[in-house]
Amino acid sequence: MWWFVIGYVIGHIGFMLGSMPILAVGGALFLYGAYVVVYGKPREE
Repeated sequence: MWWFVIGYVIGHIGFMLGSMPILAVGGALFLYGAYVVVYGKPREE
């Protein structure tokens, strides 16, 4: 579940800085968090 928070924070920082790579990384982490929740992976941190 923390991937949602981490991804959102990183994505928000990237958006504020206008940095697309940082925004992309945040988005990727956010989508990974969504994937973990939807498919119920056991390795949640």
